[in-house]
Amino acid sequence: MRKASSPWVDEFNMLAQQDNLKYPHQVAGWKDILSLDEWDEYVGDVIQDRVNEGMSIFEAGCGALAFLESVQRICGEVKISGIDAGEQVLQHAKQRLAPATRDRFQVGIVPDALQSIPDASFDIVLCNSVFQYLPNLEVAETAVLEMLRISKTGGKVIVADLCDEKRKEVNERKMHALWERYGTDDKPAFLYFSKEWFNRFGESLVCLRHVEVESYQRRDERFVVYLEKKH
Repeated sequence: MRKASSPWVDEFNMLAQQDNLKYPHQVAGWKDILSLDEWDEYVGDVIQDRVNEGMSIFEAGCGALAFLESVQRICGEVKISGIDAGEQVLQHAKQRLAPATRDRFQVGIVPDALQSIPDASFDIVLCNSVFQYLPNLEVAETAVLEMLRISKTGGKVIVADLCDEKRKEVNERKMHALWERYGTDDKPAFLYFSKEWFNRFGESLVCLRHVEVESYQRRDERFVVYLEKKH
């Protein structure tokens, strides 16, 4: 299996060991969102009305489970599963789960680890703030296709926090300021996407939009893609 880009994985594993980070989303790198209420507002904006109680949800790149736990707070009881390349991050997160739920989370990198998951397994398949770490657009296309494959017919796929190619300069400036503020060394360049690139997914593509939550300071530089498994 292809190994993750080690600087990013090492960074998130290091965050998992820090005691000064109060919330799971901060362990996942969202240090500038200072409260759970703000985080839940962001997550609620991303999922819109697409998630209902009782659904099965898989997160590709689940990190510290911050997004999935927020979905549970917003939507009630949902069955959560996921993969993440950061072994220490996932171990840190799984301590909060019931034993029966822990087995639904595995160490693995997107998109390689998705290949072992059976077709049509989940109502919702999502990925939040992961695609910028992929090595190239070819791998990104494979990731989207795998996410569609493991979603049920009529199921929803959400790819969130994509770096907008048209806003690259602004995003880079904000990220470097954030890394400097929190004492993080510069990291490898992000992967950027044009909105037109997603037209390749044809009838599966539902819409693209920007998060509207004011507390998320990078909302103008990032966008969300919504897809649906048609057949």
